[in-house]
Amino acid sequence: MERGDEENEKMLIKESKGKGRYLVCKRDLKGGECIAQAKPYLLIVNQSRNREICDYCFNSIPSSSSMNNNDNDSINNNNQCKDDQEDGISCQNCKQVYYCSGECKENAFEMIHSVECKAFLHLSIYCQEEMNNLNSTKRNQLQSLCKYLLRLLFKCNLERITKENALSGELKQNPHLDHSLSFKDVLELCTNANSLPDKKLALIKSVSKIVFRLLKKNNPELLKKLNINLQSIFEIACREESNAFGLYLPSIDSFGNFLSKDKENRLFAFGFYPSISYCNHSCSPNLYKTLEGTTYYYRALHDIPEGTELCHSYIDLDKNTNQRRQELETNYGFYCTCSRCQDDNLLIDSFMDNFVCEKMGCGGLLIQSNCGSCTKICHKCGNKQDT
Repeated sequence: MERGDEENEKMLIKESKGKGRYLVCKRDLKGGECIAQAKPYLLIVNQSRNREICDYCFNSIPSSSSMNNNDNDSINNNNQCKDDQEDGISCQNCKQVYYCSGECKENAFEMIHSVECKAFLHLSIYCQEEMNNLNSTKRNQLQSLCKYLLRLLFKCNLERITKENALSGELKQNPHLDHSLSFKDVLELCTNANSLPDKKLALIKSVSKIVFRLLKKNNPELLKKLNINLQSIFEIACREESNAFGLYLPSIDSFGNFLSKDKENRLFAFGFYPSISYCNHSCSPNLYKTLEGTTYYYRALHDIPEGTELCHSYIDLDKNTNQRRQELETNYGFYCTCSRCQDDNLLIDSFMDNFVCEKMGCGGLLIQSNCGSCTKICHKCGNKQDT
């Protein structure tokens, strides 16, 4: 089965029984060539960062007291909202979301928060029982995922209302929503419920029950209109855990100093990026990605011939085979069988030598600095390396 993407002449979605859906290039690609600009369908701020990151523009809240921490100095301050003189502004009703300006708060309410606010207000009550036996990290994960699922369902309902209005002749659309993507794009993603790690499944089951009980009590009409039940919410949560992308603070500051290797600690937002979710993992990827604002840009790591599967990496690659496989199995629920992991030569790792930054603890990928140059630059820390 093949499915062409009319908006992208560079890649094609294919499907096979053994592999599922995956991406291949439709023509030869040059190293450094941008093949995709992936925009989010829906994002939410990680609960542990919700006083530091604006829940509309996803830039830093400049005057938040926690912005004094060293690691937060590297949040994209160049892209802050114009009205950045105010203190962080919270929703005065639910106290669950914060904004960097009055403008962002107003836009967020017009986009989605006006319909999700009441559910967010009740969320802490429904989460309390589950959180009693969890550490702070797990509590943040539980609350973050609950908020994301609620936001997702309320957005789905807004799409339903917009569609019904269009059928009745009312064509007005919410200007703050991206209408090029829809909830249908999310439902086309695989749940991977059978391969998710047990700890993640336990979290997903808890979250699904919380969200279902909350909506059944406070928004029963929403469940009815969307034809959603507990199993439906569980499957949507599985899709999130299997396909969502994280937005991370840099691990390295502008001076090349390491701030934090802990990815969980650097996660400031997450959400679905349907247009690139069919890109599989490889420990010797041919793509690398960079984050600009909330858009992920995917570029060819090297020249790629037509028909080649396009892969990126879920993890940092400055590790040996056993370490990589363990991390992937623990966090993503699969045993990696990529060509690099299956290479029995323990003495020579050609991908590591040619494409992985040699700076200790970085794990970034080396990209060609300019045509014909023998110098490569790490896409992560900027370290220059002769090849």
